[in-house]
Amino acid sequence: MLNNQRATDNRQGVLMNSESTQSKNKLQETLSNYSLTELQELLAAIDREIEVRSFAESIEAQMRLFMRRREQ
Repeated sequence: MLNNQRATDNRQGVLMNSESTQSKNKLQETLSNYSLTELQELLAAIDREIEVRSFAESIEAQMRLFMRRREQ
């Protein structure tokens, strides 16, 4: 029984790795269609999004702290 479970787990792991590899290959293929300038613009947009999300999370944490202190 245990060997069957291990075999099932191994097959699932292989399938997940295969899907991950296929996903990476598709991403690489998609990215190769862009010019260097377009990729740099994409990187800048990603950086801006990360910065905005970080700022929003920081504000949210500050508001939670403010509300906790206000309740005391």
